[in-house]
Amino acid sequence: MRACPDRHPDVIDRATVEVYQRSAAAYAERRRADAAGRAEDFAARLPPGGVRLDLGCGPGHYLPHLAQGGPVVAADAAPAMVAEARRRHPGTPGVVCDLGALPLRAGALAGVWASKSLQHLPRAGLPLALAGLHRAMAVGGVLDLTVFAGD
Repeated sequence: MRACPDRHPDVIDRATVEVYQRSAAAYAERRRADAAGRAEDFAARLPPGGVRLDLGCGPGHYLPHLAQGGPVVAADAAPAMVAEARRRHPGTPGVVCDLGALPLRAGALAGVWASKSLQHLPRAGLPLALAGLHRAMAVGGVLDLTVFAGD
């Protein structure tokens, strides 16, 4: 697991990260991958061997569905969530980072799965986060983005 420098300290809500940090194991037991089929369809649209990122991976419920056809990287702002994901899925690389400041080289990703993670960014931080995703994705890369409805 690699931690990235916090280049944009006000991008992600730190109080939310602390909640996930304290409750990673309990969260893992309470929740499941409620869109596993959609995650598998997403993975199938990516080129074989293409790297995919589970952005805001939580305890890693989607990792086995996303890993079909290529490597997947678990990324979350809460170190405990990345550790839980890696414990449940040994061998999966993990990155602890701010979701709005990804430590990835340009064009590194074939796809990004962002399920209910970017909603934790303040509205003003969303353009920067989306620009970072765009930069990190290869030309023709696929983004699957889910957020809750409403403000």
